Amino acid sequence: MVVAVIFLCAAGVCLLVGATDAAFVTATLGVLAWFLNLRSRLKKSIRTDDDHLTEDDVSGETDEN
Repeated sequence: MVVAVIFLCAAGVCLLVGATDAAFVTATLGVLAWFLNLRSRLKKSIRTDDDHLTEDDVSGETDEN
C-alpha cells in the first residue's frame, strides 16, 4: 500500500512539473501496486476461510438441524 501512495504522489509531482506522460505512467504503476496489494489480501482471506471450512468438514460438524 505504501508503494501505491508513493507512486501516486510522484505522479502528482510530475503533473506539477508538466511531464504528463511521466505522470500517466507513474499513476498507472501506483494503481497497479494498489490492485496487486488488494488481490493478495483477498487471496489470504479466501485461504483463511477455506482452512476453516476444511477443519469443520474433517470434524464432521454440520450446521443442519
